[in-house]
Amino acid sequence: MDFHLVAARIWITAARIRITAARIWVSAARIWINAARIWINAARIWITAARIRITVARIWVSVARIWITAARIWITAARIRITAARIWVSVARIWINAARIRINAARIWISVARIQVSTSLSN
Repeated sequence: MDFHLVAARIWITAARIRITAARIWVSAARIWINAARIWINAARIWITAARIRITVARIWVSVARIWITAARIWITAARIRITAARIWVSVARIWINAARIRINAARIWISVARIQVSTSLSN
């Protein structure tokens, strides 16, 4: 009878050890699951941060494109102003040459008038 009691107690103790071991394995599994959840959440945070960085980079690219377009517009406007200034210089030269022609014509008229006066006085 004592043998059966001892054997039963050993089986009960072994069962308790197995139950404790199983509880330890369950706890370890829960720790691993929680660690995996933490890693998953960290990965999600990193992915979100990367998406934010990508969005910010895209915004900066868009802003840079706007600035490049604005610079091109300013360059084109400056070229137009330079061309307009060259046209005005050409027009001014034409007016200056026209004025010189008028001055020379007036000198010729003055010379002709002097000749006429001198010939009329000599007659």
